[in-house]
Amino acid sequence: MHTLRMSLLMFFFTLMVVCFSLTPKLYAQVKFDSNMLGGLEARSIGPAVMSGRIMAITGVNNDPNTIYVGAASGGAWKTTNGGATFKPIFDKYTQSIGAIAIDQSTPNTIWVG
Repeated sequence: MHTLRMSLLMFFFTLMVVCFSLTPKLYAQVKFDSNMLGGLEARSIGPAVMSGRIMAITGVNNDPNTIYVGAASGGAWKTTNGGATFKPIFDKYTQSIGAIAIDQSTPNTIWVG
């Protein structure tokens, strides 16, 4: 009885070692190519009533880390660190923002509406 249990234990241990040793080789065959994502476009995938919906987005041509966004729930927001954090441009107005334009020659001049 003891030898049967030991034999089964050794068999399953050997099987697990073989399975785990083959796993990296199987995953190594999958090559990521950025062209696979080339056809993707931004699209709305949620319900229309979700909060935080962005209606307008634009950036400064000479500074890729500066981005302005307009929210459907109201307010225009600015980031200077590539989107890690956003600060409101104004606090008193809560109208929905549908468009943002930047004067690229003077990036501190923006129009929202």
